[in-house]
Amino acid sequence: MSKQVDPFKKIIKRVENWNSTSNDKHQNPNQIWFPKSKSDLIYYRMMLQYCCNAQLDNIGKGNGAFFIENDVGKLLAEKGAMTRPGVGRSNTVSQYSNETSANKPERSSFRMTNRIFRFLGLTIRHSISNAYLVTPLGFQWAEFQGQFPSKIGNLSEKEFLAERLINFTMFAPHDQPSKWDTKFKNRLVVNILRCADKYGYITNNELAVTAFSLQKETPTSINKMLERLTQLHDGKITMVDAFKECNIDPYTKSAVTGVYDSPKVLLNFCREVGFFKDPSEKISKNLEIKKKYQKMHSYKGRERSFIPIPEVINVLTDYGREILKKEIKKKVINFEDFF
Repeated sequence: MSKQVDPFKKIIKRVENWNSTSNDKHQNPNQIWFPKSKSDLIYYRMMLQYCCNAQLDNIGKGNGAFFIENDVGKLLAEKGAMTRPGVGRSNTVSQYSNETSANKPERSSFRMTNRIFRFLGLTIRHSISNAYLVTPLGFQWAEFQGQFPSKIGNLSEKEFLAERLINFTMFAPHDQPSKWDTKFKNRLVVNILRCADKYGYITNNELAVTAFSLQKETPTSINKMLERLTQLHDGKITMVDAFKECNIDPYTKSAVTGVYDSPKVLLNFCREVGFFKDPSEKISKNLEIKKKYQKMHSYKGRERSFIPIPEVINVLTDYGREILKKEIKKKVINFEDFF
């Protein structure tokens, strides 16, 4: 039986020291990190259905309402849903049996997937170690069948997930309350749309130094974020300058890759629900935009960075603008406003 823990003891301690920031030694502590996992929503729906079945199975056995993350990951690997290059479907679990938990692909891969579920309010932690609970919202999504997007009566799967993304507020991806980084108070998808609305399109690099670097969603912080974007487009600063301003080392490959990769999965979700055009548009098709981004990514002398020149732009749709118009009228209330 899994070990019972007291999550509330740690949470109470964290609340008592709410304004302290995380002691996590992340490479880019001033940027929001988003898990790099699969990017197709139909894949996540299928994974969530396995979680629901595991939870219902535990209920049927009288164990309670939860699923064990590692057990679901192992099941998915055995069914071929999670594999590694060069390793056969049936050998994914056995090939790494002697590795530590963190290095077992069936665990690490599904852990990233489950983090995204938690961000969207589809699963939450349970008091049992390595156990999670599928929420009513999670069970609601798992009811959809067939190709994405689907419908159940008048309920649209696309609209259901659009609402999950818009309501997604992030301050830390960590499980442990001691590592919650409360300096981030950012409705991430809303601010992605806000930045894209400035020119009608946005690139991953620009998001790294705008929405993903925004901490407190205050008028001052938002204006500073949008001003940085304006300076990039006006040629007053380069992307290297913007990275430095956001405390991202443009000359360290892993630092650049980390912030460049973070928007990928989330942007794909946004395309699938209709916030951005699908597919993205190639920059090479528009000479004016191409020249703008070449200038934006220029460097002086030997100061060549690892920041790649983007190949595509993410173009905002009318639906994305409509959603943004509604959301920016809302008052943001943070947890600490209640005490």
